Amino acid sequence: MSNIKLKDIINESREFVIIDPRGNARPVGAKSQGAQYIKKMGGPAKGYHMVLKKNALKARRAIEKNGGNATNSKIQNTMFDLMYEGKSNSQKKLDILFKLSIGANVKHGEDRLYKLSQEWESWNVDNDDQYDDLVDDLFAAIELVQDAGEPGKNNVVKDKEYYSYIKSADKLLKKFNVAAKKAKILHKEGIVNKASLTEGPNAWKRMDGLHNLKLMKQIETNAATLVKEFSEEGFSEEDVRAWFDRQLIKVIKKNM
Repeated sequence: MSNIKLKDIINESREFVIIDPRGNARPVGAKSQGAQYIKKMGGPAKGYHMVLKKNALKARRAIEKNGGNATNSKIQNTMFDLMYEGKSNSQKKLDILFKLSIGANVKHGEDRLYKLSQEWESWNVDNDDQYDDLVDDLFAAIELVQDAGEPGKNNVVKDKEYYSYIKSADKLLKKFNVAAKKAKILHKEGIVNKASLTEGPNAWKRMDGLHNLKLMKQIETNAATLVKEFSEEGFSEEDVRAWFDRQLIKVIKKNM
């Protein structure tokens, strides 16, 4: 019987290499060691990236196709995907939900809109209800479409009452479209909060003027210390941001 263990196969598939500005690959030990080396060399801004070993050739070709540029945002996004095997299933689903939500309208009918709402419900359950408030208008619109009924069934006709329901539902869905589009843009910037979905920058400016400056300074100082410690331990920027997001979500949910 073979002595190869499952964890050995997994570890082998998760081996990493460093890609230099010319696209050359060099092996590294642990992921944390690779992260420290990249930081020492100046990081992605200087053309140094870390990707899965099996994606080394793809990384080299990506730099070549990018005209030899190993530092711009396009190549950095490509290298990120080659390190993490592209977007997670959760992110892929969220991208689809944003797209469907931006285009949702009353012509889609009750069944299609209801299916969209359930997909959002499922995603939110798995992701700490990040966009729970976003879909309120969608659920309200579905109720109005249900109240309007389907013409030709159960004696439903396109009368004044029917169009009144549909008009109200359409208004809510258009509001939902705008909120979904705004949420998609903010999500790309790593921002997920209830205020950003409704008031955006205007709310932030007002909040800047209300918070305790001394307390905020302490938060920033402590956060900077944690970031430095995480960096020294070899954690990536993405890992650190995700950790802070999780901690902040816990605090917000506990106190609001």
